[in-house]
Amino acid sequence: MHADRANSPGRSMPVRLLPPLLALAMAAFGLGLPAAALPAVDVPVVPSMLTVTAAPLQSGALGPGEDLIIASRVTNSTPAAVSGATITVSLQRAAIPSVSALSSWMHPAADEHRVADTVLLQQPLPDLLRGETRTDSLIVPAATLSLDGLPWGVHAVAVTVTAEGMDASQARTSIVWHPADVPATAVAVVMPITVPAEAVGLLDSAQLAAYTAPGGVLDRQLSGLAGSQVAIGIDPRIIASIRLLGTEAPPSATAWLERLRTVPNETFELSYADSDIAALAQAGGIPPLDPISFPIDPNRFAPAPTGSPQPSASATSSPSPSATPVPTLPTSDQLLDWDYTIPAIAWPGDNTVADKNLDKFAEAGLTTAILSSDNVVVPKSSPIPPVMASVGGHPVAVATSALSVLLREAVAAADDLSWRDAICEFSSMVALAGADPTDAPGTVLVTLGRDVPSTTFRLAQTMTALQGLPWAPPTTLSRALATAGPGTSLVPKPEEAKRLGLVKAMLDSEGAVSQFSSVLTDPTLVTGPRRLALLAVLSHNWDSALGAWQNGAAKFLTDSQGITTSISIAEGSPINLVAENGNLPITVSNALDHPVTVYVSVRPQRAILNVMKNNVPLTIEANSQSRAYIPVQSVANGEVSLGVSLASATGVQVSLPTLVQVNVQADWEKLATGIIAGLLVAVFGFGIWRNIAKRRRARREPVAASVEAVELHE
Repeated sequence: MHADRANSPGRSMPVRLLPPLLALAMAAFGLGLPAAALPAVDVPVVPSMLTVTAAPLQSGALGPGEDLIIASRVTNSTPAAVSGATITVSLQRAAIPSVSALSSWMHPAADEHRVADTVLLQQPLPDLLRGETRTDSLIVPAATLSLDGLPWGVHAVAVTVTAEGMDASQARTSIVWHPADVPATAVAVVMPITVPAEAVGLLDSAQLAAYTAPGGVLDRQLSGLAGSQVAIGIDPRIIASIRLLGTEAPPSATAWLERLRTVPNETFELSYADSDIAALAQAGGIPPLDPISFPIDPNRFAPAPTGSPQPSASATSSPSPSATPVPTLPTSDQLLDWDYTIPAIAWPGDNTVADKNLDKFAEAGLTTAILSSDNVVVPKSSPIPPVMASVGGHPVAVATSALSVLLREAVAAADDLSWRDAICEFSSMVALAGADPTDAPGTVLVTLGRDVPSTTFRLAQTMTALQGLPWAPPTTLSRALATAGPGTSLVPKPEEAKRLGLVKAMLDSEGAVSQFSSVLTDPTLVTGPRRLALLAVLSHNWDSALGAWQNGAAKFLTDSQGITTSISIAEGSPINLVAENGNLPITVSNALDHPVTVYVSVRPQRAILNVMKNNVPLTIEANSQSRAYIPVQSVANGEVSLGVSLASATGVQVSLPTLVQVNVQADWEKLATGIIAGLLVAVFGFGIWRNIAKRRRARREPVAASVEAVELHE
């Protein structure tokens, strides 16, 4: 075990071994020091740069006639080479009496001085260069152990490295001595199948291809289940995303989905995207939130079968045009449908459930909740609680926190020694869980975390190791849920106020989008993607990345605000109204990718203009502008501000009221009419005068000619 983790779970601690007795014993006996040759010593705890990690093989299980083999790793983090170091293995012959005592040994306080009392082995270490790490197998013969004749029990083991003039380092571990049967405690394991945190509510083809390919996240999760009884909590987002791709789904994704369908493990449904149902309940929502709709591309689905072709009425008749095949589109229920073996399970995050949350889960039909043992009052002092309990009349499955931490460390271990370290303590703890015949839990529940496996995922290796422990037989979740449990109470663990504030803000913004969406003929075109995005941001997969989650939440809020402000009244120059009756043009912009219908209303702020009709409907195409014409009647001349507002068919205001300036000059219409009328009168009058003048002139001309002729004749 790691010396540098003494305070985390604290399995190792550095010590200074200075007593002359130890130095004398090391010089006198060298290798293979007999048991009981060295009494216990008290030493101060000081930091060291020479660290040791150690863990027994075979999960720490040791029977009669078996040698104790310990894998060890010593690292020299000092700035120089180290010579003359010695490694010592010691054993506490008195068995550890309880789980609490085991925890105290494995996770010591910083000022603890106790070490194991019987030295089993001492041997020198080769020189360690600066920065060098050395791995070895420390073998203690069965005869040296001298455990024969002792009953079964869990024994403390210490591996200590010392060097002259240097602080020593100690790794703590344990073994289970089992000359006879050890009381068995059945172990039920629950694991989520999820994907890395995503701010979108659906997985695209590239993501699914990567996740389901050999070695991908989903492939590793499913492959690790082989031959185990692990119960699987399935994120329905994965199923829906693969099915939505239809004929364009990656072959590896469809093959993975078929593998998931055929696994013999028990399954239950997680909330969509494994969203945080406890946070939803505490922020005023109704958990779990379900998807509203899914965007379906008809091009990805095959046409519906048309049946056998029918013969034509006659060989000479002209063929009728064939109808365009219509694809068979799945419904939302079909996209999410799955044959889960265990219904109505609520699995909130560890230590996130507060008062009244279980009531909300039950109202949603989630009758049994899986809670961490730290989230309930354990009815005894041992950290190993019964697997089932009743909290406020609600059945809860209690996952043992200490065992869950160890199993998660084992499954995610980066190297083999770290894996052995976690499995060894897990083995010892389960053995001690059944030590009290009057109060043994019988069955324990262990959960894997929401962390998506990285490059290592040792589930199969871990489950194989557990199956080799007679005192930890695997069992199914359904059997665990069928056991009776005592009544207990909740230890309220509300989520952080800052997180709940963001969750509430996101719920409020989704509600605003829902109201706004009434401007669409099909509101789900907007509300469906928003709900999927909300659930994705609330996923537990963000739990280990707080900063990234806050960024995702901020983006959700920004995107929602962008939707609710996507319809606006276009700004323009003041409108001139020069008629007593007319239509005011109001330009409205739509930035959505869908056509919308709004109702335009205006309200004059001065009584010089009467609005003849309000709530004028206007349809605006996607990403475009359109004009509504509002009929009005002028009462007097002057300037007036009009408050223009937009509403949906249901009366929801979809835009902030906007002021539009109107310049009313209705007298200009009368003046213009008079001028035009005068001009017409003048034109027509001049024409009439001209015609009359022409006629008079025409009559005068013959008379003048006659007079002139008479005068000439005379």
